[in-house]
Amino acid sequence: MKKFYFRNILMGMGMGTVLTSLIFIIYSAGISDSQISKEEVMERAKQYGMVLSSEVFSIPNEDGSMESKPDSKALAEEGKDGNDVTEEKEDELTKEIKVKIPPGSTSKIVAEDLFRKGLVDSAESFEALLYKMGLEGCIQIGEFAITRESEPGEIARVICGL
Repeated sequence: MKKFYFRNILMGMGMGTVLTSLIFIIYSAGISDSQISKEEVMERAKQYGMVLSSEVFSIPNEDGSMESKPDSKALAEEGKDGNDVTEEKEDELTKEIKVKIPPGSTSKIVAEDLFRKGLVDSAESFEALLYKMGLEGCIQIGEFAITRESEPGEIARVICGL
């Protein structure tokens, strides 16, 4: 009886192996053996927001601007009339500030840039607000015009495209 029982077990395992291999042969016949090329991988990665190291933009200046500094002579000529200076100060408080967010910027970099431009009180609190709102990964690239009177929540919605 032991021999008969052992023989049945071996036969069942053999038939299971053959049946499984037939199923995999039939299954793999319907699948094409195509691999994604490097260009297709790069294209899909760009769609998801990947940035190449060769495409890195210029680093912002100490004051947070990416533009060249204005001429001191031109500033002196503009400020000769006292009335113009007070009007310019009033306009500065209400004017829109351009914020450029390059690809690859993190929420920390954006918060520090907004702090340097005087739009938020502290970079850490703005970054915490982004995390609280769940928008730390939703920051859009591009250039945004933000007024100085904007609240941090409103600024977060603007730079996230909401």
